[in-house]
Amino acid sequence: MNRNELLDVHKITCESARALMEKKNQDYATNESVFENLDMCEAVGLTSTEKGILIRIQDKLTRLRILLSKPPNVSDESFEDSAKDVINYVVLLIAKRSTREASKTSDKMA
Repeated sequence: MNRNELLDVHKITCESARALMEKKNQDYATNESVFENLDMCEAVGLTSTEKGILIRIQDKLTRLRILLSKPPNVSDESFEDSAKDVINYVVLLIAKRSTREASKTSDKMA
């Protein structure tokens, strides 16, 4: 594989991950509260949303490790799908952190 081929894989994977996030976010959250399901970690007093996302990432990384050694028993949980979930959880982590930092800045200015 050369650099251009690698960048093509990156582009295709990220576009596919984005489409998957769009669908899943419609299932798990609302337009007004895009972190709705993830914020439940805080709502029930378990941990911060960010740490909850990190736990989900770790679950997906474990899943990827297992899928490297054996085929899945669940046919709709492929290696590629789990990898895209990791990408999307990292994006959610960045977005949540950014939202929280913006809120802190806004609170200080008020």
